[in-house]
Amino acid sequence: MSQQIKPVLLDNNFSNLPAYPDAYTAWSKMLVFGAAVGSVALALSAAWGFGQLSARGHGVPSRRTMATLFPYVTLAVATCQWMSAWALTSQSPLMESHADRLGAAATARWRTGVIRFVVTASYIILALRLWGIVGSGLRPSFNSLSGLLIAQASDAIVTILLWLHLRSVARAQGLRWLVSRSVVIVIGRGGTLIFLFVIPLALEGLGYPLRLSWQFNNIRSSLAVLWDSIALLFLIQFAAAFLGNVRRGQ
Repeated sequence: MSQQIKPVLLDNNFSNLPAYPDAYTAWSKMLVFGAAVGSVALALSAAWGFGQLSARGHGVPSRRTMATLFPYVTLAVATCQWMSAWALTSQSPLMESHADRLGAAATARWRTGVIRFVVTASYIILALRLWGIVGSGLRPSFNSLSGLLIAQASDAIVTILLWLHLRSVARAQGLRWLVSRSVVIVIGRGGTLIFLFVIPLALEGLGYPLRLSWQFNNIRSSLAVLWDSIALLFLIQFAAAFLGNVRRGQ
């Protein structure tokens, strides 16, 4: 009969981190998978934003092509986000010291629950709208204001909470040089999504359209591509660091 692996109680210096190498290595492998799939989602998002800029400025690809691809790209990004979020929020075999366990554990459980609920709900809603089960059809359903708001709002919530979670994971694994990168993405990408996308869409839905200019749309799309690219670079660094922990644990 296999012996049950107990959580590791960490001291303040995380010196007994590899006390249970099998559980720790399995957890790190899940983190590698989650970071890799999340990188695919960010790469798709950045490529789509660049395509939108090119379509507006040069007409290539055509607006018809972009409108046709939009629902499928959106669903692909949502699918990758869903898989990535569940993998990155997988249960850690580590447990912090008793003095900090209650507050940290409660915060982590709340954050994990919200992340998983948002990515799962948004994925289900977008999938139902894609196949016409909810809404008035394929492209009309997706190109509606509600479809855009759902995608952008869920992306903003997941960005902020997931990168805060990655910050905690980086601290737990002793990857302190990645902590600051998580904060940068929370502020930069999270703020861009909220203030430049979610709020204007919400105001439009409430009947207060901002009448955004062509230049403003290009600026916010450029910022979205920039922050997607930066987040992609940082998440690749997370994946490389997690993979290094896997190799050291084997």
